[in-house]
Amino acid sequence: MKWTAVVFGALTALMLATTAWSIGRGDRTLAWPIQLRDNYRLQRQFHIWRNGRYRISVYCSSSPEQERLKKLLQGGNLVKVDLKENGIAVLLDYFPEPLFRPGIVSTAEWGNIVLGPNEVGQDIADFSGDPSKQYEITCSTIRSVPALDEMYPKLVIRLDPLELQRDLEVNLSLQLGIVVSAVFALVASIIYVSIRNPKPNQSLQPTAGSSDV
Repeated sequence: MKWTAVVFGALTALMLATTAWSIGRGDRTLAWPIQLRDNYRLQRQFHIWRNGRYRISVYCSSSPEQERLKKLLQGGNLVKVDLKENGIAVLLDYFPEPLFRPGIVSTAEWGNIVLGPNEVGQDIADFSGDPSKQYEITCSTIRSVPALDEMYPKLVIRLDPLELQRDLEVNLSLQLGIVVSAVFALVASIIYVSIRNPKPNQSLQPTAGSSDV
């Protein structure tokens, strides 16, 4: 039982460390301020932190006037992005731009528009990243929108939401394993202590009126 407790205790510690590592490698974002004005161009080099699918987006700080912002975003992509991997152009998987047709209501109106509680923007493209490679991204404004330019626009690269969903499922499995291993380690420890330190047998006490023959 001693080694059972040790093994499950070590397994619990290992899964705790793995969970912390998994959370740390997913919760990262690359972001650079940009300007949504004519002839603006941004160029940056970067490395990503793990293999996986990554999403390139443009976000602005949100405001209560989301309907007005939605109409501004429906005019098409705000920026054009080009990506190089070790100096070679990367084939990006672009999201369809919003298709706004007056008088016609359809899901195509949303396109790549993202509306959140604290930010609004557009998902531009996805790509597969390799941490051993060096990347260079070029972002050029192709549609000037002064109203959005006042909302601190930024170019953002983060893990694809599907990658984050898979990480979440793995973390939940690890957390369940941590609980099970901890319970087994605790039970094994209790049994081991009970075996090593048994309760002393109580000696028989003579009853009243009895005598030695």
